[in-house]
Amino acid sequence: MSADDFKKQLQAVNAALAPDFTAVGKAKTTSDISAALGKLSTDAAAQVSQISDNPPTNVVAAATELTAALKTLGSAADDEKATAGSKVCAGVSAAAALSRSDGANQVRTAVQHLVAADPAYTNVLTFVPAAVQDQNRRLTSGTVLRRASGPGKLTIHTADEDAVITLTKVGSKTPVTSVYVRASSTTELNNVPGATFDAYIAYGSDWDSTAHAFTRDCTFSKADSTFDFSSNDWELTLYKVANGNLTEVPVDPNQAPPP
Repeated sequence: MSADDFKKQLQAVNAALAPDFTAVGKAKTTSDISAALGKLSTDAAAQVSQISDNPPTNVVAAATELTAALKTLGSAADDEKATAGSKVCAGVSAAAALSRSDGANQVRTAVQHLVAADPAYTNVLTFVPAAVQDQNRRLTSGTVLRRASGPGKLTIHTADEDAVITLTKVGSKTPVTSVYVRASSTTELNNVPGATFDAYIAYGSDWDSTAHAFTRDCTFSKADSTFDFSSNDWELTLYKVANGNLTEVPVDPNQAPPP
């Protein structure tokens, strides 16, 4: 096979996989993340068979390395798909984790070896970005994300995780008011309307203000009690206390209301 023909094969591989990486980073929901990672895994496996078994002699070793790297990349995408909604819960964190995976590292190394063997392959395979480190963005405790108007007050005590508490009318998933509370702190959510609410709690790391969500280590729950603010203020303690009567019920990430 000529160098030009092999270059065209590599360009086709890049054209197939670059949009998949972009889709992972842009995914908004857990189901979107899972779908994007699943497609990347499938497409990476498909591209293995598109790489010739008879590449130019000077890049045989690097081409073999690349096919193995694509298989590892597909496996990494599958592994990450299994953690969508918990360990990674936004496209940006999924893309960052994938960029640091063994598969991504192996692809970058194979590309370096291809270019070292023949500079004609420079900038041909660019679908794997540079490794991206996790961020740890946090809001000030007590930051109100959704404001309401009313006489009620909710005092919140957190344990060892940052959390967002969202109040919705009973039986509704439409948020009325919500507040960000840092780990191991106490804050007050004022101006709660005089009505009865469900309380949803989202825990996680790295708050993305644009996506209005945590990007990593996410769990979602709902208090098993309702809160009537028509005549009472309430206190919500998110850790075990003596004689406490609050239980948190796990909620599927796709069923949790937006904070």
